[in-house]
Amino acid sequence: HRNTANVHPQHRHASPFIELPAIMRTAFAASLLIVAVVAQQSVSSGPEHVGDRTFVEMIPMRDGTLLHTRFLVPRGVDLETATNLTVVLDRSPYGQAGIELLADLYTPYGFVACGQDMRGTQLSEGNFTVWHTDADDAYDTMQWITDQSWSSGLVNTIGGSADGICSFVELMEPSPALNAQFIIWSTPIGYEIIFPGGTYRESLAAIWIGSTVPDQKDQVLAEVMANEYPNPWWDAINGTGHYDQVTWPSVMWAGWYDIFLAGTLSGFEGYQKQSTGVQGASKLFVDPLGHCQSGASYFKPDLIAGRTAAALLQSYELYGVRDMQRDFEAVTFYVMGPDDGSSVGGFWSSQPDWPVAISTDLYLHADGTASYTPPTDGEGESSTSFTYDPADPVPSLGGNNLEIACGPLDQSPLENRADVLVFTSHELEDPVSITGALTATIYVSSDAIDTDFMVKVTDVYPDGQSRLIQDGAVRMRWRENAYTEEAEPVYMEQGEVYKMEVSLWNSSYIFATGHAIRVAVTSSNAPRFSINPNNGRLLDDPELYTSNVTATNTLHHSAKYPSKLSIPVVTMDQLPEFDVIKEATELLGMSVDELGNSAMAKFVENHFSEL
Repeated sequence: HRNTANVHPQHRHASPFIELPAIMRTAFAASLLIVAVVAQQSVSSGPEHVGDRTFVEMIPMRDGTLLHTRFLVPRGVDLETATNLTVVLDRSPYGQAGIELLADLYTPYGFVACGQDMRGTQLSEGNFTVWHTDADDAYDTMQWITDQSWSSGLVNTIGGSADGICSFVELMEPSPALNAQFIIWSTPIGYEIIFPGGTYRESLAAIWIGSTVPDQKDQVLAEVMANEYPNPWWDAINGTGHYDQVTWPSVMWAGWYDIFLAGTLSGFEGYQKQSTGVQGASKLFVDPLGHCQSGASYFKPDLIAGRTAAALLQSYELYGVRDMQRDFEAVTFYVMGPDDGSSVGGFWSSQPDWPVAISTDLYLHADGTASYTPPTDGEGESSTSFTYDPADPVPSLGGNNLEIACGPLDQSPLENRADVLVFTSHELEDPVSITGALTATIYVSSDAIDTDFMVKVTDVYPDGQSRLIQDGAVRMRWRENAYTEEAEPVYMEQGEVYKMEVSLWNSSYIFATGHAIRVAVTSSNAPRFSINPNNGRLLDDPELYTSNVTATNTLHHSAKYPSKLSIPVVTMDQLPEFDVIKEATELLGMSVDELGNSAMAKFVENHFSEL
């Protein structure tokens, strides 16, 4: 058994502790994915199939809906006589050939793998409910599992992306059987992810829904867009306020350019610091990519091996496969840097908690500079205006995206547009290291009743490239972010100056000597965010785009209205390097190439890039 000193006594791995280092070597690790794929192919023809190691059940939920559920049994196990078997459960909308196969990776260690199609997806009955019934469905599924004679009474869950949301919502109605969770690139908060600052992440929601539940696309999209403001509809996918119900340890995997970054970080804080009996028992690791597989070329070649090692090692320990006895701390994260040959960044750090950063302000000035010196009275009532035409939006180019280009892409092709305001620091004389949350405070006005403001922070290379670090947005009609039963947009008054706090999420990055820090402000970033027609109409209004308004939007940057970017500055001493590769190769007996070609690495590369 794993060390349970800091874990609620209920949560223990019930299967024999496996001390078989040879299992973790390359040949067997590579075979795990093959086993999973072969097992899946044997049942993909329909739920009637029962094989030597696989069986399918249509498990009834409390309302009678039947959910298609496939089980893979460890080799050599006879369920007629077996007892004390623990399940690794993945509930998914992607089907039995999708990332439900993650659970299969653990069958060699004595676990029963279980993949279930979410309600209204694939081979399950019912309609897709945008996770509104998944807390109940997960509870009922675990109850069915623990009622079986072969069950240990414990269930571990695993889930990536949408599957991870299934895991997160389990805390709303946690089953007594829930033993541990491995959650990959996901979120326990819905509204803040789909509508950050009130803006609509159109490419994420529309394309994903259309490809995942195409027959239900119109109905589901209409429901989402009808709830563009914080209201009770979002409660079913909002873990905030429920973390005290967490009584099990977890491992969470995030990515700096992942679509769900803010959600994973929020969930980890809740599990780690607000749970009951297991505070401090969870672990987090953050790589640069998350879903953004195409961004790998911007980072060191051994990145895939490093993140695969972190996933394998921490999931093995979480599920009780073996005690790692390594130096992974609670928070392990990748410190990014430029890819132009600069000698900064590009390493892992592992710490008991996030380093305490000093919030440092870069003020925006009328001459297009960004500096640590705030504007003075001598600069007068300084402001810069631009024309935002909804018919000619700024195109999206990189960032925390799905289905469209993602990652640290060069923004310079966009920065010469008249509707993009750019503020650049001096060339840095020394590296600047940041780790934590980035926030922009902007003072804005408009001659329209509603509009958007977008803020980006980039690293300006000596050759002129302007690589995206993070961005954020705010839709002015939802600036008060009030939780209400009915939509209550608050429109702008012409001539009024509004102070807005814009979250640019989080990052860990080192700006190199000779580089510069840039802030860009505009009013569109499409299709990452939906185009605001500036007319005040809500998203579900059929007349939304029939009366576009071209707006004159203004950014104020004076002593009275000091617009700024706040960055979380840390020292290099606060970012000690941690050799993930060394830890992994020594423990698993794999080379770097073998790690990069392992089952987990290939699975991530082949499947998550398609989601």
